[in-house]
Amino acid sequence: MANAYIFNAAIYCEECAVETMTELGNDGVADDGDSDTYPQGPYSAGGGESDCPQHCEGCQLFLENPLTSEGRDYVAESIETFLADGSGARDIIAQWADFYGASVTVTYAWPWITEKRG
Repeated sequence: MANAYIFNAAIYCEECAVETMTELGNDGVADDGDSDTYPQGPYSAGGGESDCPQHCEGCQLFLENPLTSEGRDYVAESIETFLADGSGARDIIAQWADFYGASVTVTYAWPWITEKRG
């Protein structure tokens, strides 16, 4: 699981946060302990338990955070919706299914689904 940082009400991976901290340091901005002015962290486990999977605001890296029961329901519903009508980002849905252990079997051929999972 990736470390996460909070900055300007968004979550970032360590790489993006360090890049931002470097840029801010070059501009003379110091860490004042306020996530509105400087990235705060690191927070382990992708920022911790959440109601949805967390992705870095900068690069969209999946942070592999644990989920609440609402979050597990959200992932299951997202997978079901994708399988029903192709809604959602295939690669992201696949990451969630793989990481959270969702067993998904594609039994019909949609043009945007190119592999069988499950």
